[in-house]
Amino acid sequence: MLDEAVLQILTATYFSGSLVVFIAHLMLYARDKRSYLINWAFSYGMLTVAYLMVFFSFLGLSVFFLTLFSIGFLVAAYYFLKAVYYYLNKQSFRYLNLSVVFSIAVLVLLLAFDLPAFIYPVYVYFISGLYFMVSGFLLSVKYKKAPQSFIGIIIIFFGLTLVFNPVFSANAFFLGLATSLLTFLGFSLSIGVFVLHLEVVGEEQNYVKQQLYYMSFHDSLTDLYNRAYVDSMLADVELKNTVPFSVINADLNNLKVTNDTHGHHAGDLLLLKFAEVLRSQITAENAIISRYGGDEYIVLLPGVDEAGVDKLMENIRSAVKKVTTPYDGLSISMGHATRTSKEEALHNIVENADKHMYDEKSESSDKCQTQ
Repeated sequence: MLDEAVLQILTATYFSGSLVVFIAHLMLYARDKRSYLINWAFSYGMLTVAYLMVFFSFLGLSVFFLTLFSIGFLVAAYYFLKAVYYYLNKQSFRYLNLSVVFSIAVLVLLLAFDLPAFIYPVYVYFISGLYFMVSGFLLSVKYKKAPQSFIGIIIIFFGLTLVFNPVFSANAFFLGLATSLLTFLGFSLSIGVFVLHLEVVGEEQNYVKQQLYYMSFHDSLTDLYNRAYVDSMLADVELKNTVPFSVINADLNNLKVTNDTHGHHAGDLLLLKFAEVLRSQITAENAIISRYGGDEYIVLLPGVDEAGVDKLMENIRSAVKKVTTPYDGLSISMGHATRTSKEEALHNIVENADKHMYDEKSESSDKCQTQ
């Protein structure tokens, strides 16, 4: 067995380490308000109290304080597993809560009998080890890549060492080895839980960046590409050298009248309906369909010649005629232009398509006035 001086040094090390991690998690929780952080804080807080009880046991009443240590260690392991549950977004804690109540009840029942002293640490280390092993297993199963899976393996080994620690107690060499292993794994575990939190924060930051990037190039109403994306594509070197290259410019007729008569929700419905038509009729993977602004849409069609774009526009017009809404019908004007030579600037093609669209819009307006 380890002498009392060594045990006191180890206890002081565990106590101070647990206290530091406890305070750190409280500070993280105060900033980030994550459920798993407060549960890890509780876990290390209970470990801090547990090791404090070991200190008191050196002063006397060793059985009483070691009993409190045992309960504290069990509760710490429970809160550690509960933190992992929260980390993995698991919702059901009923069986987990029942397990810790049952474990403590069995410990109290064992204490009521005059059993050999070694029974209690065997039981506590065994149950606590199981909690840690389940925690590590859940992390490793959920995450197949580092660092979560690696930290899960560390937790499993920590739990295994706890389970078999009483067996090592019979031999001073193996007890020292197990104690060293517990110390190393325990501090690795303390670092690991910080890494787990950093991973969550990093993933959320990446998600926010991806969302911001997506929103910067997509229209919020139709989810089509927006003007910024189209302008960036028109400046793309690869597209600049693409021949043939066709552009469709489309505009909804009388959208303002619909908005004024039926409200903007009616106008939004027309915009969404036309976006659906474009998606259904233009299926080429390299086609870029966009809401360029207001009631205007632009479609970039790399590799599509004039015959192809004429056929597409015919299909679009046919699909538009079949669209029904509770308000005004869907009416559009379209124009197109095709580049057949690399010498032709893309912005000129876009301008020509826009001009042809406005010519059609004017003709449609003149017909309505004549009628």
